[in-house]
Amino acid sequence: MHIFQKMKQFKENNTSKGRPRLCVSLMGENIEDIRIKAQKIKESPADILELRADYYRGDIYKDLSAVFLALREAFDREIIFTLRSDEDGKFGDLSFEAAKQVIKEAASSKKADYIDVEYGLVKDCPKLIDDIRKDTSVILSEHVYNDTFTADSVYDRLKTLSEYNADMVKYVIMPDSKNDVMQLMEGVIRFKEDCPEVHVISHAMGEIGIISRLSAELIGSEIAFAALDEKSASGQIEVGMMRTCLDGIHEQLESEE
Repeated sequence: MHIFQKMKQFKENNTSKGRPRLCVSLMGENIEDIRIKAQKIKESPADILELRADYYRGDIYKDLSAVFLALREAFDREIIFTLRSDEDGKFGDLSFEAAKQVIKEAASSKKADYIDVEYGLVKDCPKLIDDIRKDTSVILSEHVYNDTFTADSVYDRLKTLSEYNADMVKYVIMPDSKNDVMQLMEGVIRFKEDCPEVHVISHAMGEIGIISRLSAELIGSEIAFAALDEKSASGQIEVGMMRTCLDGIHEQLESEE
């Protein structure tokens, strides 16, 4: 079955209807920078703010309370705390153990609504997710570069991620071709058809991945990422334009029901 036929079929059977929530990432280097950028995001159409703690240029572990205070003073909606590794799987100057401690501290503060935990941190230590879920919700994420993607491989990765008992799973790829993007979308649709109870975030990065971001509602991805003044990943659309596009798609889908 062609991918667009699959999208139409999934839309008709989708049990998690509703437009995706819109998230903007904040890449602040210090507390004042975070405060200013959080205020700008609050004034945008974003539903969720993602703090990219890996951009912080101080001691994030020591400054965590002050960082969250600045965030919560400026932004009164949902917050995701993310400590993202680079393409080589390294957390800057932090060791794996130090990264885990930062994530645990962020969770225990109960100031974030979600903690993004990378698969690389939990594949040998699944207990980390259970520890964090005592205090807040967990997004288990995997970002894949330099690979070949098929709908089957995407389905299998989502299935693996879903077995770790996180509240949401996030699977993002860097595609080499339009076919990679189509394979991702088909794999996500198939997974959501078989496992509708699993909350999924998924898209392809880069310019050729834009269609997957715009199709979030059609494939069952529940959070879509957009940009304000700066992009946290290639292919992100400006938040106002993204809101208009997602709202338009949602209204069109509703009018056809």
